[in-house]
Amino acid sequence: YQRRVRGLWIYDQMAEGTRVRLLSAVGLKGVLERTKLETLLLQESIDVSSLRRFIEMFELPAHLRSTVWKILLGVVPVFRQAWKFVQKSNEEQYLDLKRAAVLVNTSSENCDINADVTVLSYQQASSPSDCINKIRDAILMVYRTHQSFLQRDKDDEEIQSNLLKIASSICKVCDREDDAYWCFYRLLNFSQRGGSRKSSIQNQINYLGKLLELRESEINAHFKHLHANISNFSYGWFRGMFASVFLDEVPINFWDSLIGASDLYGSCIALCLLKERKSQILKCEDISSLNGYLRNLTIKSNIARSIVQKAKDLCHQENELEKLEGLNMRR
Repeated sequence: YQRRVRGLWIYDQMAEGTRVRLLSAVGLKGVLERTKLETLLLQESIDVSSLRRFIEMFELPAHLRSTVWKILLGVVPVFRQAWKFVQKSNEEQYLDLKRAAVLVNTSSENCDINADVTVLSYQQASSPSDCINKIRDAILMVYRTHQSFLQRDKDDEEIQSNLLKIASSICKVCDREDDAYWCFYRLLNFSQRGGSRKSSIQNQINYLGKLLELRESEINAHFKHLHANISNFSYGWFRGMFASVFLDEVPINFWDSLIGASDLYGSCIALCLLKERKSQILKCEDISSLNGYLRNLTIKSNIARSIVQKAKDLCHQENELEKLEGLNMRR
């Protein structure tokens, strides 16, 4: 699905979208989506940009979601031949961290250094839901210990509650404990396009400022009138990956897009949240009430699903505009 523009072949997402709608009408969309993704994952060297484009267009099949997440988060490399070796290495490294965490978090008189520390898998458990909770609790314990070994600052109470939600979502996708941990760790500490998580958060704040200027002038003008700094409320959203905003369970396709997209997706979620609560925001008459309202903003699951889809569409529009601007600059 390519078209020629001034001598350049570019991906034609509009043609692909038309094809998807036609296939959906005759009931073949799901089958062809899975086939397309399976073909991508069978390549010896997996094309990450194609995976990201797939996520932008389609919903990930549940049985392939864990594999796609691990590739995009850098838990496994793009070279399929290395997967077995890396998986084994990840497991051994995780077990070392888990043994250390058990030792650190157990009182000395009750601690058995030689205790059997294993990697759990809920697919092999008699009660998957109980096993998922055990995996979640285990990776949270290991993560906190790992962070202390790296001499990183302790997370505050608000972030701790967000971590619980994030870990729960990941554990429902990754059936193995070590896979869940490394996806959790990479998601929290690294940008999906390289670089640190801290730089990623700053990028999202900057993108949000630009989106407000371009797409929501009334809210932007109100913020300026109150001398509001958008980082005062948005930093917490981006740092906690909106886990505190979603009142119920975080929609799974939110994580697909967050992992598969650039920092722009988080900014699009933030803008859609602001637009959703526009009337209440405009009623805030001072900076204190505005920051208080936005820092404690929550949405229910039915609204969350709508916002996640709107943000996905907005992110796609912004990416297409960026591509067009790039072409215009090269002309």
